[in-house]
Parts: sequence; structure tokens; C-alpha cells
Amino acid sequence: MKKLTLVQAACLLACGASLSTAQAQSGAQDIPEIIITASRSEQNLQTAPVGATIITRAQIESAGVVDANEAIRKIGGVAGKTDLNGGREYTLDLRGFGATANNNVVVLVDGIRISENEQASARLSGISASNIERIEIIRGGASVMWGEGATSGVINIITRKDGKAGISGQVGVGAEAYGGRDGSAVLRVGSASGKAVFDINARSNSSTGYRTNSQSNQDVVSLGVSGSEGSLSARARLEHETANNRWPGPLSFTQFAADPRQASASQVKNWGSLSQTRFTTGADYRFGDWTAIVDMGIKNKSSQSFFNPGPASTTLTNVAQLSPRAVYKGNVASAALTANVGFDASQWNYTNNGAYDSSFALTTRTGTQSNRAAFAMTDWLLPSQTRIVAGYRTEGIVKTSQDASTAPALSSLSNRLTATELSINQSVKKDLDVYVRAAKSYRMANIDDFATNSPFIALRPQISNDKELGIKLRQGKSNYTARYFLQNTVDEIAYDPTLFINTNLAPTKRSGLELQGSSELSSAITLSGALQSMSAVFDGGANAGKHIPLVSERTATARMAYRVDAHQSVETAWRMLGASYFSGDNSNSCGKQIPSSQMFDALYRWKDSAFDVSFGIVNLMNKSTYNFAYSCASGSLYPEPGRTLRATLKYNF
Repeated sequence: MKKLTLVQAACLLACGASLSTAQAQSGAQDIPEIIITASRSEQNLQTAPVGATIITRAQIESAGVVDANEAIRKIGGVAGKTDLNGGREYTLDLRGFGATANNNVVVLVDGIRISENEQASARLSGISASNIERIEIIRGGASVMWGEGATSGVINIITRKDGKAGISGQVGVGAEAYGGRDGSAVLRVGSASGKAVFDINARSNSSTGYRTNSQSNQDVVSLGVSGSEGSLSARARLEHETANNRWPGPLSFTQFAADPRQASASQVKNWGSLSQTRFTTGADYRFGDWTAIVDMGIKNKSSQSFFNPGPASTTLTNVAQLSPRAVYKGNVASAALTANVGFDASQWNYTNNGAYDSSFALTTRTGTQSNRAAFAMTDWLLPSQTRIVAGYRTEGIVKTSQDASTAPALSSLSNRLTATELSINQSVKKDLDVYVRAAKSYRMANIDDFATNSPFIALRPQISNDKELGIKLRQGKSNYTARYFLQNTVDEIAYDPTLFINTNLAPTKRSGLELQGSSELSSAITLSGALQSMSAVFDGGANAGKHIPLVSERTATARMAYRVDAHQSVETAWRMLGASYFSGDNSNSCGKQIPSSQMFDALYRWKDSAFDVSFGIVNLMNKSTYNFAYSCASGSLYPEPGRTLRATLKYNF
């Protein structure tokens, strides 16, 4: 397939805008206003000076995705790299951070941070599609509101809290290729007044896996309650997840060519398991122009891993968060002002029974992390329809690590960091807005970054500066966004393959163009898509001008939904992930790259007021490919699953 150039993409955007203008003039109804909350207060998406993507419940149901991770990749157009067990916890990379993508994005559920403080992905496969109201993807540095690690952006999953009076719910079953089985149940109980809702969500899935030794099973139970009375509203959710996975290991180029479904012979006995519990709660109290808000969260996680010949390693972590804040919404002179002032506090504790110390002897490693931050954000809307957003954050962070084998030696990092943000949006005319944005973000080394270095190296904080220019257009039931961004990062924290340690890299630079849009061409056909074309390079040092490994600098998605009649619909999708350099190839000297890939998906759906039946195919053309590998000499690659047939049946009551 011929590559889509930036000029062609811009032409398509312009043509789509012209077409949607004609539709609007012919009498198409406007799409409703979209409100985002990832900024910790409600903002109108059209005039908010940020690069945002919203995935709605309707889009999730139409696409037939099964969990939050899949929705973010396939609908949101976010680059995803295969996880090591061939499961659904793909690494999500918003703006080209490659191997450290997990540590440069903050993931939230209902505004509560669930990102890990180690080199691990925030678990999103356990959030069932049936429990999602919408997903907000905010691209660009966001440390003012969310602190360390919000360098490439924020992903906020909003769970469903709606419910009619009385009892309602859904039960569902599903099956897919490679022994996949899925069962789910949702029960919602609403008060007669509609002011209180209680829900129970349960999901269990298992699979023998695309590859040998890639069996997996996962069980999630979630209980939630929310309600309001007068000026007071409150919510709480308790969730428990267990998961078990076999790890098939990496393949060589030769093995992949012979049979991509085989397992690595040396790792066929490897496995992992996890059990975690999350409790979140919060309350809002409105008085006049002010709203007092408090959010709290507690998470306990236990995970085990076994790499042949052993022994097994057990990791225990727990984190507690408290975030009180106040939001003011009112008028100052002729301007509308929203002010958000608050405090974030968190405490994290870590124990790893089975870590390796600097002499490669087994030991027990303990660690702690303490965060204390204050922040303020003001959002001014002037009579000229100029919107100015300015924010500041100061955060003290202390991290420690200690190995029992080297006690009483203690490794620690302690810093006070600041983040800033200034952005301006101008409404040129109704539904046409232009914005500029500048932001400073930061992250510190996590325990896996600095505790494994031998000798211990006090890594410096990573500082990033963002600049962004964007334009947003809405016409009738169509909307389009174009963004250009530039991010310069100093002291980026990553693994250096020449030194065999985690270190502060030479300066790096990321820049590029992001296009996204959707258009309802008729009452039956809707088109949507996204394109990201970027450059992620080292901006200094020995590798100046070289591309950062594991970054796909071209990603794109395109979807078409066709409503056959009142009950039937068909949706097709195309996904493209560009080529990238092998992990560790900082000098780009390998001579070859991880190949680009293109995949097609298709879904047929029949739905009435009670039943929802769908039949889908993922990777329709059965492409044999991979997007993650760490050796250009031998391969050490992890294949993507082949053609996957999926069928689901849901009953709503």
C-alpha cells in the first residue's frame, strides 16, 4: 500500500472539512458539546487548549473491543507494543518514548492515578468495555495537574455511573480463536429518585493463547456506589483482580519464520501471576461558586514471576493517595474564571523477595516513595472568546531502596520539582478554534531505574518542555483536529546499552503532526481516523540525530461504520504501525528495523433493546508480524497474534 504523506493527509483533512461544511449547510444537526475532566475540572473540549481524543461508550460498543487497553489502541489511535506474554496489556506510547513509554504517561481511573511506581504497565485489560462511559486521552506534558511521569500525556478512564430507577444490567458470553472464553455480568440498582446508583461488575476470561505456553486467565470483580443529595455528591469503588499467565518468551528470526506460534525452548516453563485490590472514594460539596473535592485511593498488589531455572520472585506493593482541592467557577469583572487549587499526597511501599543485588546474588529489596505536592490552575474566558489557562505545581519526592544483602547501605533520591503550563485558545468563529500551549513536565527515576544500577548512580530528574499549536473545527456532526508539537527533554531516564545501566541520556527531541477527525457522511455511514507523523531523535551526544529505538514514527487508524438498518451494523477498521529501531540500537547501526505493519479488522453487529450479538475478526488478513524486539542480530522478538475470530452475545435487562 502506498504511504500516506503529510501533504496528502492535510488535503484529506481539508476535503473532509469542506464536505462537512456542506453537510452542515444542508441542515445536519450539531454534535453535542463534549466535556473533558482529565484537567481535574470540567472543560469544553472544543475550546480547551489541549490535544485531546475522546472515546465514547457508543464507539466502544460499535467497535466490539473488550477492554480499555484495546479501545485506546484501536479507537484512540495510540501506538501499542506487544506485551511479553502475548496478552492484552500492550505498552501504550502517546508521543514516542519507546522502551520507557509506561513511565512517561499517567493513567487514571475516574481521576485516581493507577500508574505504577516501577517499570510496569498500569493494568487496563481488567477494565471491561461494558463498564466504561468514556476514555479521555490528553497528549502533551501534564505535570501541573498530575505530577511526575505525565510527560507524554494522561489517559483517564471514566467508568459508568448511570442507572435508571430499579434494577437493570447485562450478562454476556464470548468466545474467540485460540481457546478464548469470556463471561461478564453487570447489575445496576438505582434509587427511585435516581440520585443513587449501586453497581456490580464481574468478568472472567481465559485463553490457551496464540502461541505455545501463552495460556492466561483473568478474573475481575468491581463494586461501585455513587449518589447525590442537595449540594453533596459521593462515590466509592472497590475492585479486585487476579491474573495468571504463561510466558512463551522471545523468538529468533529463524524461529519466527518457521512457526510464529512456537515458544522459546529455554523459557517454556516461565510464568507470572498477579492479585491486586483497589479502593477509591471521593466526595464533592458545592457552596456558592465553590466546590470542595476530596479523592482518596488505596491499592495493594502482589505479583509473582518465575524464570527458568528459578527461583520464583514475589513483589508486594501498596500505595495510598489523598487529594483534597477546591474549584471556583464564577465571574471576575467581565471574565469567566475557573480556578483549581489543591494538594496531592501519596505513600508507596515496595518489597521484592527474589531481586538480584549488584553482585547478582539473590536478596530481598525494599523501597519507599513519598510524594507531597501543591498545585494551582486558572482558566480565564474573556468576552473576546479568548481562553487563557495558566498553572503551576511544586512537588517534593523522596525515593529509597535497600537490599538486605548490603544492609545498612541505602540508596535514595530526593528532589523538589516544579511544573508550569500556559495555553491560549481563540475562537475564530463558532466551532473554529486555534490554540497554542507551552508546558514543563518532569519525572524521576523509579525503583527499577536506580536500584538495579551497580554502583548506585543518583540519576538526575528528567525535564521536558512542550510547545504545541492546534486547530479544531466542528461542522454539523463532523469534527477535525490538527496539532503540531515540539518536545525537548533534558536528562531523559532510560537504559544505555553501551554502559549496561539506567542513566540520564543526552538531550532528546520529539516533534510532529497529529491529525484526527470524524464525519457522519450520511445517516448510515460514519468515517473516523487518526494519523501521527513524528520524529523522535537524540538531540546531542554521540548519537545526535539518531532515532530513538522502539518508536514507530508513523501510526494511523481509519474506521468506517455502516448502519444497515435499525438493528444491524458493520464496522471495518485499518490500523498501521510504522517501522522502528530495535531496542537498544541507539546508534541506529543495526542495518535493519522492526518492520511496519498494517492490519484490518471487521465486525458485524445485531442489536435490539434486549439482545446484542456480534461477530468480529481481528487481523482479517492473518498478517504474521511483530512490533517488539530487542536484538537485531538474532531477533528476540514477540509475535503479534494471527487472525482471531471473536463472537459475543449480550442480554440487557
